[in-house]
Amino acid sequence: MLMRLSKYIQYQHLDDGNYGIINYADSCLVVVCEELYNLFNTYKSAISQLRTIHPDFFNELIACRIVVNKEEDEIDTYIQNKWAKLLINEYIHIIINPTLDCNLRCWYCYERHTKGAFMTKAVAESLLKYLNNRIEETKSAPIHISLFGGEPLIRFATITKPILCEVKKLCDSKGRRIILHITSNGYLITEAIADFLLSITDNITFQIAFDGGQSHHNKTKLTSGGKTTYDRTIENVSLILERGISVVCRVNFTNDNVESIRALLDDILYRGFFNKKHFRVLFEKVWQTKSTPATENLIKEYRMFVNKHGNNVAYLNRSAHHSCYCDYYNTIVVNYDGRVFKCTARDFDEKNSVGRVSDNGQLALDFTPAEYMREMFPYACRMCRAMPACIVCHQIKKERLGNHCPANKTEEEMVKMIQDFSDIILTKFRATSCLTNGV
Repeated sequence: MLMRLSKYIQYQHLDDGNYGIINYADSCLVVVCEELYNLFNTYKSAISQLRTIHPDFFNELIACRIVVNKEEDEIDTYIQNKWAKLLINEYIHIIINPTLDCNLRCWYCYERHTKGAFMTKAVAESLLKYLNNRIEETKSAPIHISLFGGEPLIRFATITKPILCEVKKLCDSKGRRIILHITSNGYLITEAIADFLLSITDNITFQIAFDGGQSHHNKTKLTSGGKTTYDRTIENVSLILERGISVVCRVNFTNDNVESIRALLDDILYRGFFNKKHFRVLFEKVWQTKSTPATENLIKEYRMFVNKHGNNVAYLNRSAHHSCYCDYYNTIVVNYDGRVFKCTARDFDEKNSVGRVSDNGQLALDFTPAEYMREMFPYACRMCRAMPACIVCHQIKKERLGNHCPANKTEEEMVKMIQDFSDIILTKFRATSCLTNGV
């Protein structure tokens, strides 16, 4: 059988003098000594000859899919494997917008904060029927519920709490585990809310945003009545951490607020948050801004500071191996009015709606799995060597369909994308083999 090298290979000289040969499509690598690396390079163009020269090495390369069948369509193999993961029926994730209203008015927020936009009892009942239908279609999948908005804790007692009570009854009756994620500004958290959530599930994560240190945060995150929010918000973070609830502290940075972030990190250190294993810090640039090199360097320093005091840095996993939530076919966003969306980073208007949940809990989508797959893997992406390491989600691809890169990446940016993802593989995964004893 004739063999060839994979399309998706990256090489790296390691600090210990060895070399990493990485298949970034399968997150697999082989670590070899210089002698074997030179042997590999000698037979790159006739790789099948390695079968007789060094059969153990050759078999490791095959096992890691660094060497593949010459007749294999690697593009199709990758897409079929990836699509099988995105289409999996056993994955249930419902993102709920109980309201689009918010108690704060952050300048960069893309949402319109529609007053009086709250989920009705009728929509909630349709949502619960849909969840019941999905549970009946699956065997043992845990139920991922995300609360978004707007601010999902507004009118919590009358809107969100009853929904979660019914979700728990349903899941308990079917023996399903609940995983709860809440994106909130944190200002409205109370002991009663925290204790109630823990009665629903012990697997809870809040994402709570800070906009720099106290001085800058209080300029950006003001209530609709003009009150500052930093002190109350960070006290609420402490409140839920002490109850064992996980927190991702999202630090939104700009060129203007980046220096003040040091004060926030010092406050977090003082309060002992870094000692909590269920506390993470996520640094994210405000999307309307462009960072200077000085800002990016400070953020790198802050990440090192956080890791030094507890290894608490979080990253948004946007690679093809950790897809955006909206890429999964069975993830839906149910809006307060019953309309269905795929992405929470766009306006919740008719243009972005992809369907509805009917009164009997049936999901009516405007697309089929085949159509979704074509949007997920357009021609330009199929032909791109960076596809397995690409961070571009379905929403962007859908909006920019054409025979060009949906993200308008340059060749240099694509090379960096592959290198960055290969670095993650090197960091997170053990080598499949460590053949350092020569030929």
